[in-house]
Amino acid sequence: MIGGRKRRGIVTILPVLAAVAILTVPRQALAFEDCSLVPAAVVDGQLRLALLIGVGRYLDPNINELDGPTNDVNRFRELLLSGYRFPDENVCVLTDEHATHAAVENAFQRALLDRIASKNDVVLIYFAGHGSQTEDYNGDEADGRDETIILHDSRTDGRSDFIDDHMNEWLKRLDEKTPNLTLVLDSCNSGSAARGRSEFKKRWVEPLAGGPVSVRGGDATDWTPALFSGLNVLSAATDGTAALEQDGTGLFTQALLDILSDSPRLTYAQVAKRIPPLLRAAGTPQIAYVQGDMESFVFQNTSRNAPISWSVRSVLLGGGTDPVRVEIAGPPLPGIGPNAELRIFDGAKDGDDLFDVTKAKGLAVVETSTGINATATVAQPSGAPPLTEGDVAVLVRPSDDYDALTFSLVPEGEAGGIPANLAETLQKAISSNKQMNGLVTLSDDGELEASLDQNGALVLSGPANDVRNVIPPAAPERQAALLAEILSSHARQRIFLRLNGEGGNDFTDQETLKVQIIPETTRTTCAAGAWVQAPPNSEQFIPECYETHIRVTVDARSPYPLLVGGLVMSSDGSIIGFPSDGRLELVPAGSTHDFRARNERLVAISPYDVQDQIMVFGTQEKNPVRWGDLTLTVRRGLDGTVGTLHRTLDRYLNGKRGQMPAVDGDDTTWTMTSIPIRVRQRPGGSPGGPEACKPQICGAPTQSITGLGEGSGP
Repeated sequence: MIGGRKRRGIVTILPVLAAVAILTVPRQALAFEDCSLVPAAVVDGQLRLALLIGVGRYLDPNINELDGPTNDVNRFRELLLSGYRFPDENVCVLTDEHATHAAVENAFQRALLDRIASKNDVVLIYFAGHGSQTEDYNGDEADGRDETIILHDSRTDGRSDFIDDHMNEWLKRLDEKTPNLTLVLDSCNSGSAARGRSEFKKRWVEPLAGGPVSVRGGDATDWTPALFSGLNVLSAATDGTAALEQDGTGLFTQALLDILSDSPRLTYAQVAKRIPPLLRAAGTPQIAYVQGDMESFVFQNTSRNAPISWSVRSVLLGGGTDPVRVEIAGPPLPGIGPNAELRIFDGAKDGDDLFDVTKAKGLAVVETSTGINATATVAQPSGAPPLTEGDVAVLVRPSDDYDALTFSLVPEGEAGGIPANLAETLQKAISSNKQMNGLVTLSDDGELEASLDQNGALVLSGPANDVRNVIPPAAPERQAALLAEILSSHARQRIFLRLNGEGGNDFTDQETLKVQIIPETTRTTCAAGAWVQAPPNSEQFIPECYETHIRVTVDARSPYPLLVGGLVMSSDGSIIGFPSDGRLELVPAGSTHDFRARNERLVAISPYDVQDQIMVFGTQEKNPVRWGDLTLTVRRGLDGTVGTLHRTLDRYLNGKRGQMPAVDGDDTTWTMTSIPIRVRQRPGGSPGGPEACKPQICGAPTQSITGLGEGSGP
């Protein structure tokens, strides 16, 4: 966790933050359950081939079933067909009882390997289901364990798991025919406990101790792109974290769908930078892994020039003060539902024009939706062109049920249960808090859960039993007030983490703003770990007790100077806004600003190896945002005008979702960059929290840090 010099009075500990409410997707059968082996279709001079495997049902009764893999395959297939122009006949789907060892081997050979015609062809392999480990029989693993995925008939009739060595044999054979390979794994090979009564499930089963494995030799050793020239790997969890699913979808797959649906073209590097905040927003401590040719385009797509969008089917003109209404339709998209907001553009627009708010005809707010069509009201600025059939509707903010943080209380009578009288007080405080309107929803089984410890303290936990906050024993009304404040902060964090900039042709998220965490030039004796400076816009590991600040550079290609500010968000729900004193920092293109005011410097304290997030925003000069105010409420700009980002935050944080906004002020482009940070425990240190780094404990003498620069350390 990163702490400012001023800390809140609430005692807070441990991992990752609030959860995102994933749309519930009922388990459903696919349109087909096997591979089509008709001749593959060519698109843009290349074959695009995909093998999608999802397993949630198993012959072995000792393996826990999963609800999400079939849904994940369904939705990933839809993404490929509608967004990346994979022909239907080129996509092989194997789920549940169809995803046996024999069927998977056959699909690798006949649906992929036999069909590749040239080095230009593209191959995607996607797996959703349980992962595990087994003993390494050929000595190629340093830890003595092979990573595995669990197929429908694994661990029955003498069959093993599908081990990484065998996967690598297939990858090697595919790589010999085309270098354009992508492997996506929504599973994990290490386990951590998910909350017992939660709807969250982990995609992990215990290792097969001494179980049978079939090793065919070969010189592949790991699922690693280092062995294959064109392989890109996207994995749901690493660093000992577990991949989770919720409400019938994998949280990693959900994040990928969100990212890949709303952008026309992305590199793997851009995807890697956008995954952490979405997983953090989903309440999972899992840390994803992306490796390979990071500058190549996802699925080697170079022709896609628009996000997956909906189109206007009909326009119902309003009368008098009634707003215009439209009927819109399109492929299933994450986040389409009541009060979702879509920008309407001329049907001839594409590319960056669909992210330029100044070129939008209006803003549509969904009233009703079936998942593939919806009705919406539209607010248009004066002088905007009329809406017509065929106009494009681009999702910019998801629906209420996609954003609301769900919260529950452990019932009285269960371990950690909350007595009925206290539960009533807590529920009343939450439901009557106007600032939480639309942000937090009480549930029987929420993403965050409150329990009572033996000392009478309220403990707020995440889906992996990770403690987020501890509220000391106090009068029920006092505990309720503190809980409402904490929940509101967690819910706000998740909203920020789900934001995407609207840069149009002017700016690019994760590129226009270059962000680094920089150590102060002196340090206490407790700051004993070595500092290794991460490149801009990359995860920064911070040794314990280091004092740091945020450095922001505006790219020289930016057409405008930018007002720069942002938020530091810790896993306990804390939000620190900067600039902290309300000043405005206008940074010209090609220039750098260091946020080093007293309340903007950050001290690295426990918990360790938990991802916190820093988000930096850039807005145009006429639309300022006072970032230091956002821990309380969103206020209007200096001159009373309201810009695009300001209206977005106001609708989310002040309970105005779904209200037709007055289209006043200036709609201007804006951008953002988000980077994860993690604290590493100092050598020989013991967990001590914020007290561990105080000068009176560490000693007053300071040490100078020299020689710092990109890629260097002290």
